[in-house]
Amino acid sequence: MNDTPPPQTPDVMITGATGHIGRFLLLELLRRGRRVLALVRDSERRRKELMDWVRAHSVDPSGLSVAEFSLEAWGRGEGSLADLPLGEVKDVYHLAARFEFGLEQAVARAANVEASLRFLEAASELPRLRRYLAVSGYRVSAEGQHSVEENYAHLGAYEASKMEEHLRLRQRATELGVPLNVLNPCTVIGDTLSGETLQTTGAGEVVRQLFSGTMPAQVGSERTFVPLVGVEHVARFMAELPLHEDASNGEYWLLHPDAPNLPELVAQMAKTLGVAAPKLRLPVGLVRALPRALTGAEPESLGFLAEDRYPTLPADRLADEWDFKQPEFGALVDAWLGYLVGTRFLRRAARTPRFVSTRAGQIFVEGGRNSDLVLLHGLPLDGISWDPVIQRLGEDGMVADLPGLGRSGRAPRAFSYGNSEWLEDLELPGNVRLVGHSLGCAPALDYALRHPRAVKELLLIAPAFLGEGMARWLRVRPIVRGMLRWSGKSVLTRQLFNGPAVDGLGEIVDATFESLQRPHVRRAVAAGLAWAGDPATRAASLAKLAAVVGLGVSVRVLIGELDRPQAARLPDAVELVVLTQDGHYPQHTQAREDARWIGRSAVKSSARRVAVAE
Repeated sequence: MNDTPPPQTPDVMITGATGHIGRFLLLELLRRGRRVLALVRDSERRRKELMDWVRAHSVDPSGLSVAEFSLEAWGRGEGSLADLPLGEVKDVYHLAARFEFGLEQAVARAANVEASLRFLEAASELPRLRRYLAVSGYRVSAEGQHSVEENYAHLGAYEASKMEEHLRLRQRATELGVPLNVLNPCTVIGDTLSGETLQTTGAGEVVRQLFSGTMPAQVGSERTFVPLVGVEHVARFMAELPLHEDASNGEYWLLHPDAPNLPELVAQMAKTLGVAAPKLRLPVGLVRALPRALTGAEPESLGFLAEDRYPTLPADRLADEWDFKQPEFGALVDAWLGYLVGTRFLRRAARTPRFVSTRAGQIFVEGGRNSDLVLLHGLPLDGISWDPVIQRLGEDGMVADLPGLGRSGRAPRAFSYGNSEWLEDLELPGNVRLVGHSLGCAPALDYALRHPRAVKELLLIAPAFLGEGMARWLRVRPIVRGMLRWSGKSVLTRQLFNGPAVDGLGEIVDATFESLQRPHVRRAVAAGLAWAGDPATRAASLAKLAAVVGLGVSVRVLIGELDRPQAARLPDAVELVVLTQDGHYPQHTQAREDARWIGRSAVKSSARRVAVAE
């Protein structure tokens, strides 16, 4: 059922509203009270998608209407605005384009040149047209270096088509007397608050390679410049521009004034991700000459690795005049990195993902900004492993990937998982409910010992120190690293899950397997197993548990029967629940039971109670 009232007649029209820039421009226009008609492909399906997205960003969608639009149809001369209610439209934004490497020239020209010109001609007939705004690309400043034919011969079809569009659009707008603004945003990344983005092409691919450890060398020189800009600044600038008559017929390049050269940018991103930046640097010409199968580089993308600078002064002057302050560059990039990593590069939904600098390196944290619930995973998992439980809990707990594991950066060499100082750097709330699984029980236990008055309850799931002793070979680090490196997903699945699977299991396996492709994660898993399996560690953990109970902290333990729990070693005040026919990962095989158990109110008892859950 559609509970959104029909919008009033639109006063602004957008193509490409489902794209990265388009969606944030849509939000900005609606916030300003504009009545927006979004022209999109497959409009019946995407109407609800856009409405839901706008609502999810706390914006009223009642000013939004949606209609069908196809670049291919306009490229063939079959597009029309005749049946749309456009009598009050003042401003037209044309953002739609075919952005894809490897396009055939004819396809790129039809979508990015012919469709663009025909849409301009149709919009020029609107009775109240005030401004036509078209998004081009920041590399069009190089268009004068070659003819149109030479561009298609030497560049990829996408870039060449955008350069041809840029030239012909300005000429045609002059002939038609249309007040035109051309916007040339540089590489557009996420917004400062959430880092949200809808694309990974280009700079996002650099992040993926850095994060996964698959970037053997940087391409380009010390002077290579791939400028970035936040999407919120682009959206605000575009929404404001048509309100100023003196800006009519201007062209504007948008980038962040503090964007550094590429080597410095890569170093900054590597620091946030907690990985090493590649030291080897290869010239663009050399990479272009090598076979793609060897380099893995998309030939067309190499054209964006240039040393050019761009004419940003007109846009900067307007931004100053309007008092538009761009966010701090480091915070902007860090938020974007957190979103990319947290969403597994747009393959999952994430809850306010971010990196936090701690004494144990860069820690990846998700969700829980206002929650008193904190969850710490075990080996060889990451925070995504808590997704089934979080979904069933109905509350937004904070999930942190342990140092060196999952999506977190490298841990210091001397780091011990029995140390919780890094948790202090996360600034946990007072009266916290601290949940640990397996190895994650160790820092949770240590934190409770250090801060007993700040811990409302300690919840330990399959603590590594309580189950049956670990096989000796699992404590041999080279063997473990090799097993993790060469074992496939099927082996990992059998290792992790020996009970009835829950929804989302495939994503957990995929995420775990992907994390284990990072060399420092494999080293951390091997080190964690060696530490947790040491009899001295097990004895020390039990002693620490007794001390925590003695300080008055409420402790509950949930463990699978197949883990063969050593219940006699627990202090009497600890409540123990044993899940029958379950093993070391009950949060996956018994997610509903886990959520019910975690969500219970704190239990304080003078006597230990053993319960068996079916």
